[in-house]
Amino acid sequence: MPNQVTSCCQMRAHLIAFVAALFCGYQVYMQASPGSMVNDLMSSLRIELAGVGFLASCLSYSYLLFQMPAGHLLDRFGCKQLLPLAILSVAAGSLLMAFAETLWQAVLGRVVMGAGSAFAIVGSFLLASEWYAACWFPLLVGLFEMAGMAGGVGATTILPAMVDVFGWRTGMIMNAVAGVVLAITVFIVVCSGKPLTIPDDADEISNAVQHPIFRILLLNALYGLCMFGMVNVFAMLWGLPFLKTLYPDNQSAAGMGLACMYLCIALGAVCSGWLAGVVNQCRTLMMVGAFVALNCLTIILYVPMPLFIMVLMLSLFGFASGFYSLAFFQSRQIAPSRKLGQVMAAINGSMLIAGILFQPLIGWLLDQQLLSDQKLSVVHFQIALSPLVFLLLLALLVAGLSRDPLSVRSC
Repeated sequence: MPNQVTSCCQMRAHLIAFVAALFCGYQVYMQASPGSMVNDLMSSLRIELAGVGFLASCLSYSYLLFQMPAGHLLDRFGCKQLLPLAILSVAAGSLLMAFAETLWQAVLGRVVMGAGSAFAIVGSFLLASEWYAACWFPLLVGLFEMAGMAGGVGATTILPAMVDVFGWRTGMIMNAVAGVVLAITVFIVVCSGKPLTIPDDADEISNAVQHPIFRILLLNALYGLCMFGMVNVFAMLWGLPFLKTLYPDNQSAAGMGLACMYLCIALGAVCSGWLAGVVNQCRTLMMVGAFVALNCLTIILYVPMPLFIMVLMLSLFGFASGFYSLAFFQSRQIAPSRKLGQVMAAINGSMLIAGILFQPLIGWLLDQQLLSDQKLSVVHFQIALSPLVFLLLLALLVAGLSRDPLSVRSC
């Protein structure tokens, strides 16, 4: 009988992890949705490209603004009560966009989406901490991050087909209905049963740590900022224009190279988490990830090479960049369980800062060089993307200054 109870708890834990991953994918899917209906939004809302960019960015600012309050609320009230409401918030934002007649009505929808999305990653990490042994946490972090990447892929494949067949407004209504179904599923699955493991190990670990917790958390936040900057600055925005300039006769193939980078980012997040759980040497893995990413980016930017080799370098660069997920594992090891949500929110929020700062900085550097030239060249991109090299140097330094907390108990 005890074995049957344990097996039942394990099955529930896996089911909870699955629906949490669905929420991670759903919120990224909704975050990336404007990219699949740019022309429709311009026509329906009577806006230009700048307006579409502003509309898309509103979710990111709302997401960052609500990140710490989300962590505090999750620590206080728990995932069982808040995650279904958060999913309903994302669905409500989708409905507001579907019926929007002006830009500001659509902006309100994106803000509401961002508020709900802020609970996804942090809530998933808390569920993983409650229902799984600590050594499984890094692997689950990687799987949740992979689910988010899968949501981004869905926004570029499933949503465009829905928009073509049903129109963008009907597509957003269908997305809202999917969110309601997911919220009900989360309510049924998560809001019952008892956790497999009581999350008291974080308190024990934090009491045994011999160095200041705040220093390690700050270093982890800086590491996540620097490493995830390769994702939201290079992969999400400036990588494709650089590759198209570098390979003007093979622009579609260059785009495939960036797609390979996305795939390898997800694989890197999962594999680094698995390795961290096996070897309990998070600091070493963080240094390896930063070192490999630094060398790959330097080669990508400054060394001429055939396109097929560039695709391989982009894949390796993406895999190493996926080691950003180790910042969550390091922080989870030393964070008191009563403050785990706020700690995860702080680390997750820090990863957005690189995009907010460096996306416009690189654009400004490109604009400054266009003052003297009429067309962007590879050299222009090499100069403008150089700050990313310094980010990776900082990531390597930060990883070197970090220390591994007390190893988690073996599974």
